[in-house]
Amino acid sequence: MTQRRTAVRSWPLLVLAAPAAVAVWSGWVGIGQMTGFGEIRPLPGIWDSLHIDTAVTLPIGVESYAAFALCVWLTSNPVVGDRTHRFARWSAIAALVLGMAGQVADHLLAQAGVTRAPWEVTTVVACLPVLVLGMGSALAHLLRSDTSLASEQAHCASRQTSEQKLTGQCRPDRSGQDQPDSGAHLACPWPDSGTDAEHK
Repeated sequence: MTQRRTAVRSWPLLVLAAPAAVAVWSGWVGIGQMTGFGEIRPLPGIWDSLHIDTAVTLPIGVESYAAFALCVWLTSNPVVGDRTHRFARWSAIAALVLGMAGQVADHLLAQAGVTRAPWEVTTVVACLPVLVLGMGSALAHLLRSDTSLASEQAHCASRQTSEQKLTGQCRPDRSGQDQPDSGAHLACPWPDSGTDAEHK
């Protein structure tokens, strides 16, 4: 008798994420307005009526990267290499810590009645968009490298198997009869990047 496997439903996560997203969004927008983020005209002279409040860039950038890095860190996909897992783990933790620090700073400043954040807070918050862009680009590059390496290795292994079947390499045994060489290895025309890195 076979047991039926039921898929894990994701709707509880949506229920948990909705109130958290509202709180996180308001916190980042609040701290952004205290640190100089505000309404701008991104296309002056071209589209004068377009206005964007740059405070929304903080929750979108920081929290989106934290979720992205957390997903890469916890994935069981064998294509993702150890270096990528390590980078995703530490950058996800850093993004979550920065997110918590931003929420704490917003609540403390609002409770104290501060309308303009101290220069130390402003400096850190102003660097967040650049930091998130750098970490996101680095993680995307690592994932692309892992995918490319896995594709090359799979193609190389497939070609080696095909060539071994065609050549029928043999080795003599003690009885003088030829036996198929199960340990035969053909050189891969696409060198492993990890091996090359070690030699370099």
